[in-house]
Amino acid sequence: MLFDIDDTLVDLEQAMGRTLQAIPDPALSHLTDDDWARYKALYTGDPHRHYDRFLAGELTFEEQRVHRVRHARSAFTPGTLPRPGGGRVGP
Repeated sequence: MLFDIDDTLVDLEQAMGRTLQAIPDPALSHLTDDDWARYKALYTGDPHRHYDRFLAGELTFEEQRVHRVRHARSAFTPGTLPRPGGGRVGP
């Protein structure tokens, strides 16, 4: 068994970022390179700690990823509305 705990073999953040940008989403077609960098940083930074909720058994692996994408996407999707307590509501 091999563990890459310090990203020396695989740059997980870069791999996730490339994957996020490769997923077709017309609502994000307006993003500039700088916007994509911020989008990827928001997703990988996971400010709402969804990955921790997965580790605690509160979310499935897929659910934590969906929550993280929705949070990052809402920051860059025109027409979203502020949500009470933070975040945004919208398409």
